[in-house]
Amino acid sequence: MGIARGTGLVGVGAALLLLSACAGIGKHSAPSVEPSARGVLDAPTGTAVPSNQPKPLADVPVSIVTAMTADGEVRWLTARFVTARTNNRTVEAVDQVEHISRLAPDAVLLSPEGCTPGKGSAELVLDDNGLGTVLCSVAEYAALTPTWTEYAPAISFNAAGEITKMANHYHP
Repeated sequence: MGIARGTGLVGVGAALLLLSACAGIGKHSAPSVEPSARGVLDAPTGTAVPSNQPKPLADVPVSIVTAMTADGEVRWLTARFVTARTNNRTVEAVDQVEHISRLAPDAVLLSPEGCTPGKGSAELVLDDNGLGTVLCSVAEYAALTPTWTEYAPAISFNAAGEITKMANHYHP
């Protein structure tokens, strides 16, 4: 009897400990991040990184650029390719966390079909990963976004969190 009572009390104590641990789960949700000029956003976590403490961002293989300004601010969502009936694949956002980054002064912006909206080049110019290699100016590339979301650029960053390369995927 003594063992059964002790076991019962230990079981109740463990259950209370488990319940108190579970109660705290909802309180620690991901922080909401407001776009601001205070810093850049960390791609994997969506948290603000102050400009005076740069943190390298992980490269993003597929994105949806929601806005790009002529002065180099880029707003984007992390995305992925999914199978589709039309054109074999489509792009969808992984979540709705909008990231904000700035172009590095030496950023390279690449397209598979030229840089003028609606006027592709005579032939595609792609690398081995299906990414465009036609060099565009910031103004030209900004004019291509966000209307070319299906081209889902790959984005690379430097240690300061600035975008060093954006290359559109070819999408038939």
